Amino acid sequence: MNASTAAATPHWDQLPGLYAFTDGAGRITAVNAGLLKALALQREDVLGQALDALLPGPGRILLQTHIWPLLERTGAATEIYLQLKAKDGTRLPCLLNAQQHLGPEAQGLAWSFFVVQERSKFEATLLAMRRNAESLAESLAQREAFLSVLTHSLPGMVAHWDHALRCTFANAAHEAVFKRPAESLLGMALPDLLGPKRMADFAPKLALLQAGVAQQSEFVAQEPGGQERFWQLEFVPERDAKGQVCGFFVLGSDVSSLRQASLEQRMAASVLRSTLDGILIADHQGHILSANPAYCKLTGSDEQALIGQPAPFARPRPADGQADAVWLALETRGQWRGEYWSEHTHGEQHLLAQSVTAIRNEDPNAAVQTQRYVAVYSDITERWRQDERVRQLALHDSLTGLPNRHLMTERLEQLVIRAAREHTSVMLMFLDLDGFKAVNDALGHAAGDQLLQQVAARLLQQVRETDTVARLGGDEFVVLLDNPNSMEEALNVAQRILAALSVPVQLQVESTDANARPPSRAHIGASIGLASLGPSCLTAEQLLARADAAMYAAKAAGKRRVQVAPG
Repeated sequence: MNASTAAATPHWDQLPGLYAFTDGAGRITAVNAGLLKALALQREDVLGQALDALLPGPGRILLQTHIWPLLERTGAATEIYLQLKAKDGTRLPCLLNAQQHLGPEAQGLAWSFFVVQERSKFEATLLAMRRNAESLAESLAQREAFLSVLTHSLPGMVAHWDHALRCTFANAAHEAVFKRPAESLLGMALPDLLGPKRMADFAPKLALLQAGVAQQSEFVAQEPGGQERFWQLEFVPERDAKGQVCGFFVLGSDVSSLRQASLEQRMAASVLRSTLDGILIADHQGHILSANPAYCKLTGSDEQALIGQPAPFARPRPADGQADAVWLALETRGQWRGEYWSEHTHGEQHLLAQSVTAIRNEDPNAAVQTQRYVAVYSDITERWRQDERVRQLALHDSLTGLPNRHLMTERLEQLVIRAAREHTSVMLMFLDLDGFKAVNDALGHAAGDQLLQQVAARLLQQVRETDTVARLGGDEFVVLLDNPNSMEEALNVAQRILAALSVPVQLQVESTDANARPPSRAHIGASIGLASLGPSCLTAEQLLARADAAMYAAKAAGKRRVQVAPG
């Protein structure tokens, strides 16, 4: 049966309650006229929509976290309190009953919504049917026995009080509430049962009830251990053949569990709304069912646009295989923690930490062992930036921003290892500035710092992006050439460096004198020692030592030149 066929079936609209039928995915395929009228909707408004569309936010959470798992586990859900959402936004309290339907024409779920305010009317109809049945003499005894068994087996209270406020019937459920046999209530006056205070509180409702207006009330019963049980009472006036009120029926339902479930639902919804961490709830396939405001704020997303989309932890990443590792961890351990970069809708990149927990099915034989996934997210971008700043300071020279000795040594060792494996070449220049001390002594340390910064910039301009320029300290620099073609190419780079450093450096010298002197021009040079890996130079330490020795040989030979290490 498809949606249009089910919607057109006449018997749906003849049902007196509020009914809907959904397919296995929770899409509405049929509704009766009673439901449409109660919510002020048209049939085309709801057909094909998810059942969530009829519920407010807390009801959707209850549906996804409690009702659907219960249906998957037992195939039925009974007497669950929730609210329907009308077209104008008003909410209609109901008791939900749902049952799997496995008919030959259609398979899905049948949903009935018992409006709390209408329950008394519906049950009054049943009781009126009882009175009519009792009028038939030939079946009076059988029907009385049947109704007695029926009412005594009901979990809720059923009672009748006549026009003199004396009890004519009370079912067995009264025993647990009033701690006395139900038979002892027969003939008892209502004031004697309730006591002076409760009777005085009930008097206004009793007056309306005797005037023919149905009433509702809540009754709190004390358990022996001091616990409280909450009962929802419906008072239905009874009329005689002339239409006069001649008594009333009392229908009571124990709503303690519903109140507790409603409280827990509100608490859960409050936690989801108020927590600073982003929270996602996903189905067993990783598709998003709901997202809290904090997650929407973190990602700049709209909750409705997220519904049905893959959760971040479920997105496949074939390049690094991370998604497979995530699913493996969730299936074996039930938990996974990790980090990923998320792009905000405004284009900003945020590093988010995520913790995912699998909610297992209580039934070990269930076809789907994982019912839901709950993922918690927090923004750790600032912490990452601080870590990166610490790493930058640990591995780079604070004055020039060049790699320091530690980072240079790491890169040199990596180049040496790769050279042994892939037969590539590595050459190293050890460079010491000529004339730096004179500039530093004459113009001051600030000018010396400016000079070192400009030297670093000029060195970077003369090498490739794959090469490394590092400052070891003072006026000593190292240039690592990654796989140059030949010694001639390396010498050309060294000559370009000498030429670049021979150009005078413009320095802005600070002075306390009112007549501050104009920018100074510093003349420097460099002595360069050049060494390469070879049969007699196989390690990073040997390469650095040979280039250092060659640099001192260049200074001894007159400075401002390149000296190639022997061997």
